[in-house]
Amino acid sequence: RYHEEERIPVLIITARGFASDLSKSFELGADDYVAKPFTRAEVMARINHHLKMSQYNDEMMGVYGRLADEVTERQQLTISWEDVETVRDLIKQRTEKLRTEEVQLQEEMSKLEELILRADKMAALGQMVSGITHDISNPLGYVVLSASELMRELMVLKASSGDASRSETAFPGMADLVESIDQEVRTVGRISQAMRDYTRLDSNPVVAVDLENLVSDCLLIMGHRLSDSKVQTLCEPGISITCYRSHLGQVITNLISNALQATSGCDEQILEIGSRLIPRDGEEGVEIWVGDNGPGVPSSVQEQIFDLFFTLREAEGGTGVGLGLCSMVIEEHGGTIEIGVSQHLGGAEFRVWVPCLPQSESANLGL
Repeated sequence: RYHEEERIPVLIITARGFASDLSKSFELGADDYVAKPFTRAEVMARINHHLKMSQYNDEMMGVYGRLADEVTERQQLTISWEDVETVRDLIKQRTEKLRTEEVQLQEEMSKLEELILRADKMAALGQMVSGITHDISNPLGYVVLSASELMRELMVLKASSGDASRSETAFPGMADLVESIDQEVRTVGRISQAMRDYTRLDSNPVVAVDLENLVSDCLLIMGHRLSDSKVQTLCEPGISITCYRSHLGQVITNLISNALQATSGCDEQILEIGSRLIPRDGEEGVEIWVGDNGPGVPSSVQEQIFDLFFTLREAEGGTGVGLGLCSMVIEEHGGTIEIGVSQHLGGAEFRVWVPCLPQSESANLGL
């Protein structure tokens, strides 16, 4: 009753995802639902959408109420035809304005539905990747152990033969082959661990995240796209912060992906990624930056670049979602994200600043 009278949107957060459960939720008066697992960015996006819809409905009711009062007053007075035409023009103008706002709201709603669908797909993909990396961890461990054991046996055989050259002739290149197998399998293991950390949904901040390792994991995940690019890393060693590790990792990979797209037309793709300690307003924090040698971002649109659904690459299939979500994630960490010009490369440079939450504040977060 309170929901119907006050027009307060109701958002159900549930672990149930069956169609019957969802239908029951809407029959009971819910406006929307979020199925677990979910991200803070997704929930906030849905809440902001319904609050905006509620505000729009209130504004519509207010406009209609004022129009009704105005019509009532006009009916009680003897008015001239000029006044009638004026009222008609006013009503026409307001109606056209409302129709324009309705069209814009419908477009925004359509884009938001697309964003929600994409978030659901990413959540499902994350669960699948997490399961795959878990399943291959044991076989990888067995291969590493077997390669190490084979290398040990080769060393024993070489020592027992008494003639190293003869042993090498009997097994040409075997030691190098085993060592190569061991290195490649360990690389696959690092990629698997990086993917598992990347797709994990952090419900609480993670303490003592090594920022240099986080950047390395992001570069490792993006390795297939960086093979033809020159990447310069300028990360200060030994920096640890308290953060949502997977969320911050997604921001870094998104900025790297944007830099690759921005430099796709260059003869040589050059990226610069770095991190350093920078205090701000008396608070310890870190700055992470991603620069490129692309054409940069026009100053006329830099204020809009972090708006949700704003994109400069609409013709190339850009949705304008990535940087908008990056901004939301950084705000979630109590930080800022800015765009400027790379001093070293001349292209765009995105700078992220987040606070280094000390142990005392981490304890207050329930860690």
